[in-house]
Amino acid sequence: MTVHEPTDRRGLRVIAYDECLWLLRRATMGRLGFVHHGEPEILPVTFGMDGPAPVFRTTWGSKFDAAAAGGLVTLEADSLDPVHGRAWSVVVKGTAAVEYADADIARLEALGVPVWLRDDSETFWVRIRPEDTTGRELRLP
Repeated sequence: MTVHEPTDRRGLRVIAYDECLWLLRRATMGRLGFVHHGEPEILPVTFGMDGPAPVFRTTWGSKFDAAAAGGLVTLEADSLDPVHGRAWSVVVKGTAAVEYADADIARLEALGVPVWLRDDSETFWVRIRPEDTTGRELRLP
């Protein structure tokens, strides 16, 4: 019996929600998209997963501003594996929020999310409250 997996209109395999979360838990870097001062921004972030919600650390600046305003954001993570002939992309759309509760911060610190910052800048945890999580896979020739 042949199993037919769902595909989108371009023939890419639609990744199921649970697999999207599995892939996100194994990724450590993604790109955060948001609007800052009326202009679209896309910046790299290291992130972790707190349940179904991506979380990352930031300092004062555009990512903090977007989160403090409860702005709409998109996080995209992907991977290319030419050895196994696979490329995938997962996108999380939602709103961003700065985490202030000590218990939440302690739990997020325990995730071990890599930090790029090399100075003593004050950092803040940001949670993306997911409204939509989708993924696609491309099988390479």
